[in-house]
Amino acid sequence: MNNQNNLQQKLISELGLEGLSQEKQEELLTQMTEALIQRILMRAMEKLNEADREQYGELIDRGADQDEIDNFLESNIPDYGKMVETIVSEFKEEMKQT
Repeated sequence: MNNQNNLQQKLISELGLEGLSQEKQEELLTQMTEALIQRILMRAMEKLNEADREQYGELIDRGADQDEIDNFLESNIPDYGKMVETIVSEFKEEMKQT
């Protein structure tokens, strides 16, 4: 959760959203966060083998917390952190251009 808050604050700052109302910031951040999570998960699923995808599904089905899911992905995807950083950087660049 703390990582998500840090990411959101960085997005507000880097995309120049400080001047928007709190309500509008929250609306945009929710949309951007959902889009980022979707991109990260899509890329992660591409990198996991079938057995790991099944194990990931089991984690989700039993309601694993975000830390457990992150630990699983970090353990099973080489350079997971770098992959996430790349996706976030690409996303920020896209948002700056729109």
